[in-house]
Amino acid sequence: QTSNIILVAPPKKSMKALLICVGSRGDAEPFVALADRLLEDGHCVEFFLQPELKDLAPTQNNKLVMHDLPFTQYDFYKYAANPSKGSDHENPRVCFIGAVTDIVGELVLPCWNSVINVAKDCDIMVTSALSRSLCFALTAKLDIPTVLVHLQPLVPTRLFPHSSNTDDFVQTLLHFEESKSEYTGC
Repeated sequence: QTSNIILVAPPKKSMKALLICVGSRGDAEPFVALADRLLEDGHCVEFFLQPELKDLAPTQNNKLVMHDLPFTQYDFYKYAANPSKGSDHENPRVCFIGAVTDIVGELVLPCWNSVINVAKDCDIMVTSALSRSLCFALTAKLDIPTVLVHLQPLVPTRLFPHSSNTDDFVQTLLHFEESKSEYTGC
């Protein structure tokens, strides 16, 4: 089986990565594994998580800065369970799209001001699916490369970043844009 991942020598300078994860514990854990690995390799990490999930993140590392997203798991599940649009539709995908629209519009996009102040000093952003609209808007404004991590399917493959293949994903992330040989550092 062929892999799309190209492994090259690690960059000489440290990179500052912004990780934004919106979702459940199952969404957060692979991002925590990624943060751990980036920190082990000497990079700096700015990490946005929902307050209840922050205890999953690495501790006692001066190259990690944790940021609270201004909503809780309760807020998240309130929208997921009771979408304002599509809940009465016969197709369950329509209900799902309504829930995602509510979560993004009511919880994620209002985080713009707090996230942009951190993002402007970062070399790369890594986002979960539910925070992609925010990150892609930041990418357009700040010209920062963004990596979208889809945590589907549930069974890990080489094509989907998953905590079981963190090493390959970190190498790909570090060399996302080979032409950027200089990072701003920590």
